[in-house]
Amino acid sequence: MLSASTDIMSVDGDDPVDEEGLVSEMKRQRFAILNGAILLILATAPYVGGGQRPFARALFVVLFALILVSAVYAVGQQWHARKVVVPLAVMTSIAQIVGLFRDELAFFVVFHALGIAVVLFVILLILRQLFSVRRADYATINAALCVYLLMAVLWALAYSLTEALSPGSFAYPLAGDVPGFMRIGDESRGIPLYYSIVTMTTLGYGDILPVSPTARMVASMQAMFGQVYLVVLVARLVGLHISRTSGESA
Repeated sequence: MLSASTDIMSVDGDDPVDEEGLVSEMKRQRFAILNGAILLILATAPYVGGGQRPFARALFVVLFALILVSAVYAVGQQWHARKVVVPLAVMTSIAQIVGLFRDELAFFVVFHALGIAVVLFVILLILRQLFSVRRADYATINAALCVYLLMAVLWALAYSLTEALSPGSFAYPLAGDVPGFMRIGDESRGIPLYYSIVTMTTLGYGDILPVSPTARMVASMQAMFGQVYLVVLVARLVGLHISRTSGESA
């Protein structure tokens, strides 16, 4: 387990280190780098991933691998975290690459299962540290945003897997029956990520509807966890700020 002395949230401004220059700055910015990787795939998702465009699918693989590498770098500063997250990330990338050449359900399921596992593990690692730090600073804010964005990726994978295992789990009142619409890597073009964000923010345009019991439960859980996370996070950050202010004025 991670101890206080191996805090993944610590940055150069908090603990004295010998490293200087670019490497030191990258360590300080590691959560910002992960946020950038996630935002990049969100911005490009509508243009990549189409099943009829091999180059676009390959580009999506590269972008998702970038998220995995950034996640490993963000939480893999300590051996205990690295020995779990690195193998998971490597196996996830291998499964996704194999899926480019072998369009079989088994590889699709393996990629999604491993992707969900590695994203969930990273989220839990960051959450553990978020609720153990004693002050809100630059790294804390970036880590909190990481969790929120990773939750969107996590549920997008879950929606895609649900549709793969049970086709027809989602209905599209405005678009009609579109096979592969909710499957990452088919004709989705970012639809799972879009639906994940819309659900987590409880926006709900109504253009995509969960119709199977599994899809409905997955969507309802995301809406609940998304709101609970924001409420608890804001309370935590406010509490840290009040505690620090009180300590300075004492």
